[in-house]
Amino acid sequence: MANLNEALFHAGVQHQIYLQRYATQTVRDMLELLNQSEIEITNALISADLTEFSQKRLRAMLAEIRAISSDAYQVLQKRLSGTLIDTARYEADFNANLIESLAPVEITLVRPSLDTLSALLTSKPMQGRFIADELKELDAGRIKQIEQALRMGIIEGETNADIMRRIRGTKAQQYKDGILQRSRDDVERLVRTSITHITARARDELYQENQSVVKAWRFTATLDRRTTVICASLDGQVFDLGSGPMPPRHYNCRSSSTPILRSWEELGISAKEASPSTRASMDGQVPDSLTYQEWLKKQSAEVQDDVLGKTKGQLFRDGGLTLDRFVDFKGDIYTLAQLKAREADAFAKLQR
Repeated sequence: MANLNEALFHAGVQHQIYLQRYATQTVRDMLELLNQSEIEITNALISADLTEFSQKRLRAMLAEIRAISSDAYQVLQKRLSGTLIDTARYEADFNANLIESLAPVEITLVRPSLDTLSALLTSKPMQGRFIADELKELDAGRIKQIEQALRMGIIEGETNADIMRRIRGTKAQQYKDGILQRSRDDVERLVRTSITHITARARDELYQENQSVVKAWRFTATLDRRTTVICASLDGQVFDLGSGPMPPRHYNCRSSSTPILRSWEELGISAKEASPSTRASMDGQVPDSLTYQEWLKKQSAEVQDDVLGKTKGQLFRDGGLTLDRFVDFKGDIYTLAQLKAREADAFAKLQR
């Protein structure tokens, strides 16, 4: 029988792929809410004579736009919060069911309560900030961008059509070249990152509720050229429960976490009760799976340079540097100057 932790790792990687597809659909749902407010905003602007605006009329117009935008983001926040709570509950149940179904002995895990999972939105900040606060800032940023576009257009004597193109964009570019596209991009980034955040936290709650079964977790990065050096440097590392750099490590992070279960001996199963297959599968060992660093080593110099940059790619090949040397203890990437100061021997080797 295959190692149980290895089986959980592979199932977790496949599940993460499905989560990314789910995130794409969730983005579409949230953007539908935002798009409706964009229609209302552009209709309000189109009906106004922007070229003859007094300051008083401009303030009134901005107040109307602010109200439309604020209402939209409040609805978006409520809808996203509900979606994330449902996602957290599903994620905890999925992983509990997965462990129970793959284990060669009967294991019953404790599921985190709905209250515990719901509280993740207000107790566990994402990248140091709560999702609700992020949405408020995105709303304020959109209003500020619209106001700046209006004032600039009025000062420069632009026509209504010129100002609207600046704000909405052009039909030829599918309205992706206006400032409103920034709001869509920001919401997509937030939604994708929040799903990575809430699923990682839900798994963490499940693991900590079942420390008699789960002893650690493994950081798992996506194996492709879009993976950041930050996540690549952490891939394959194992951390104690309640510790370690949990995903997401940056916005649009696609990394995940997979559990490391205790061995049959650590679970208190006697040798008489444990069949040979149980002993073989539940050995408590960390999966011997391909890490991002090993994957990158097998890629061409072109791919390595695309991921790391030309100089760092050369250092990776010829300087003998592992990926973790490109990142500091906070998870920030070193600049070339910082790396050169830190890895003088490796740079000297390149110049020989």
